[in-house]
Amino acid sequence: MTKPMKQSYSFDFKLALVERFTAGETAQDLASEAGLSSPKLLETWARAHRREGPDAGKTVKVQALIALKADFPLPVLLQITGLAKSTFFYHQARLHAPDPRRNSRPKS
Repeated sequence: MTKPMKQSYSFDFKLALVERFTAGETAQDLASEAGLSSPKLLETWARAHRREGPDAGKTVKVQALIALKADFPLPVLLQITGLAKSTFFYHQARLHAPDPRRNSRPKS
């Protein structure tokens, strides 16, 4: 028996489903229509979208590029991932910036 391959989805595909989910369609219906393994996957994408904004998926790419840019030329990495140079530097700055809500959070 072979292990099933992990499916990957494009940023635009995820964003379109999250927008429909946020507009009121059920996760179950959207997951069935899109062929997702579980509606929980869509709910996870929606949570990330709410927490990080519409560029949630790009943050992961930027983190990977930061790790790889010491070993590979940045222009090549940007071409492979499809990110614009300005987008990369914008998200890199956001990742290293202090959290503006840090002082407003309740202390446990």
